[in-house]
Amino acid sequence: VHYPGPFDNYSLIVKNFSRLNYTTFFSEEWRESAFYNLKNGFRQTPTDFYLRPYWLALYETLSYNKYAGNSNPKPCYLDELLHRLSLNWLKQFLEVHHKTPDHRTFGIMKINEMSHDYLERLFWIDKDLETFFQDLFQRNLLDNTILIFCGDHGHRQHQLRLTRVGSFEVKLPFYSMILPQTFKEKFPQATENLRKNQH
Repeated sequence: VHYPGPFDNYSLIVKNFSRLNYTTFFSEEWRESAFYNLKNGFRQTPTDFYLRPYWLALYETLSYNKYAGNSNPKPCYLDELLHRLSLNWLKQFLEVHHKTPDHRTFGIMKINEMSHDYLERLFWIDKDLETFFQDLFQRNLLDNTILIFCGDHGHRQHQLRLTRVGSFEVKLPFYSMILPQTFKEKFPQATENLRKNQH
């Protein structure tokens, strides 16, 4: 689809939630692979919490090796890996808004730079993701939240894609959905439809 201008006038799922008075969140940490670089971005801030100014400022600091591009051996700010910064921002957003149970939120967070070109970097993320999700569950931050955790495509740069398994993986990215118990009880038919269509 050709988009001749910015995304402001196009239908985006986050706008549907904004119209329903949800507090919205959007973050994509890799500035070279974002709405603004691959397309035309936004003229107006698209969400209530919008981290693009933060990420642009971070990339301009002396502590980030901006000349390495995505060959940066360890994408971090000072001593903190970028994906951890992303997870911390999202956790803070959930913590603040979870205190008011009737306050509805919707968020999208993309973590790109760590693994987009380097399959091996996924191992750096594993433990942090496990800790992040365990913390959310233990603190009941997902009690009234539908969580979707997914990739947009499989790995395109690694020799793994030349194998039979790799040829499937590149076309079938990971996708997982967690439904809160309250949703399952209130919408049993929708829950069953999701279960039947999971493959």
